[in-house]
Amino acid sequence: MCSLITCKALKFNIEHLMRQYNFNDDILYFDAGLHNFVNLLNERVTEALENNRICDKQSIIGFGRCCGNVEELSRKYDSPYTEVENCYHLFLGNDYYNLLKEIPGTFFLTNYLAENFEDLIIKPQKIDIHP
Repeated sequence: MCSLITCKALKFNIEHLMRQYNFNDDILYFDAGLHNFVNLLNERVTEALENNRICDKQSIIGFGRCCGNVEELSRKYDSPYTEVENCYHLFLGNDYYNLLKEIPGTFFLTNYLAENFEDLIIKPQKIDIHP
């Protein structure tokens, strides 16, 4: 059995693909807000990898470089990871992600981000205090 460790921002899309391709393995989602606290995100991902190792489960790290030391975690736990910049790069693929990078400040809006915009963007960036 395998376990995917990934960002909750992609949950809707991942679960759609799981149903489409009959993927029945475990998925552990971490709140997208942890990206604002990279050290905490790394701790949580490390704990999940360690727990999977103890349970003799192969892990797939569904985070990009937004997770900080993802390459090191991949080597240490012998777990493949997605070689992308961030979760949206993973979702969009190289072509569309590169289009977003052409215009600074452009980002991809998912249903998760729209539903949690205040908690993920407004409050952490203090836009509500300093518009």
